[in-house]
Amino acid sequence: MAKKPDFPLAVRRGSVTVKIYKQTSSNGYDVYTLSYHEDGVRKRPSFADLNEARCKAETIAERLARGEAGNLVLRNAERLEYLRAHEVLDPIGISLDLAANEYAQATNILQGRGSILEAARFFLTSNAGDIAPIQTMDLVNHLIETRTQNHASKRHVQDLRSRLTRFAKAFACDVHKIRSDQIQDFLTKLNLSPRSINNFRTVISNLFSHARLRRHVPNNYDPLAAIPWAEVAEGEVTVYTPDELETMLKHARVEMVPYVVIAAFAGIRQQELAQLDWKDVKADHIIIRAAIAKEGTRRHAPILPNLASWLQRHREHGGRVVPFANVSNQLCKIVKEAGLKSKHNGLRHSYGSYRLAIVKDPAQVAYEMGNSVKMVFQHYRKVVEESEAQRWFGIAPESTCKSEPHPSGAASIGLAA
Repeated sequence: MAKKPDFPLAVRRGSVTVKIYKQTSSNGYDVYTLSYHEDGVRKRPSFADLNEARCKAETIAERLARGEAGNLVLRNAERLEYLRAHEVLDPIGISLDLAANEYAQATNILQGRGSILEAARFFLTSNAGDIAPIQTMDLVNHLIETRTQNHASKRHVQDLRSRLTRFAKAFACDVHKIRSDQIQDFLTKLNLSPRSINNFRTVISNLFSHARLRRHVPNNYDPLAAIPWAEVAEGEVTVYTPDELETMLKHARVEMVPYVVIAAFAGIRQQELAQLDWKDVKADHIIIRAAIAKEGTRRHAPILPNLASWLQRHREHGGRVVPFANVSNQLCKIVKEAGLKSKHNGLRHSYGSYRLAIVKDPAQVAYEMGNSVKMVFQHYRKVVEESEAQRWFGIAPESTCKSEPHPSGAASIGLAA
């Protein structure tokens, strides 16, 4: 087997030497570059084939040796600089002009904010060179697969897939090449509400955390760090009054009563309630499984006495608590028939406000609702009076009155005073 040549190769003819350097391009191809002086100018033609480069080097060396071209003559300090430069560069196989070119480009990039040596040391200590490049969409798929295997809630996984697929389509490149300004432009062009933009920002942050964990980017790589959160105007929390809730229950279809009372007296989210099964509705508490919980964590919501009395009339042995594919439409019908103004998340906000007014413990209410203590304290403190809260949780069906069909197909529910 022929021995592989050592680079740089030197092709000599008389006093003339033409060197051949081997370099590997970014796409993995070998490039062979000649290096010689002619008429005082450094020449560096490149070839993809070594034999072609060697033949060209021999031809040039013979021509220069015959004196067919002038040669650059260096004297005194210039000669010493040239020799010292070659002495340093020859062991690593880098030509003098290539080194000068890269040095000039690096200096322009740094713009005086540090030396090239400092930049190289930072690159090494940040482990930027020890990463496994990965395309954005491939990383998104791996994150979703990981979260699914770790039993994340379906809603969480769906949210990741929806938002991050859109992000990956906008960044069809290796993840470590994505810059902060590009992400900021992406978020701006979404043209969404501040809250929705922040939701996008959160899932993108999850993606880069996963990238750091899997060594696809350096440990200190966080392009979101410089991007401010969108300013969200805190809207006033609106709640239903006890009288309005009684009116809603009078106009609710029998099949929707469990939804209304659980939302009103247990504060469970609409999306969680829509997937709730009767088998998770126990005697004194409701289990919100991690698979349907927004935060992806199992929790228990207490069944208060008035809620227990409502559920006693409507409890089933199994199956979905709410038998409608579109709960929002059904809720809108109830509000419209009751002649009320719809309030965004009104039943859940009502529970949080009235519950906090009674127990006066944000941490307890936060656990029951699957919220943060900060959010409960900010949104539900001092929204309602305790006397109104007592009325709210005193709403119960009359034990002596049966549900009768409502003329419009709903159920007329007798209410306690």
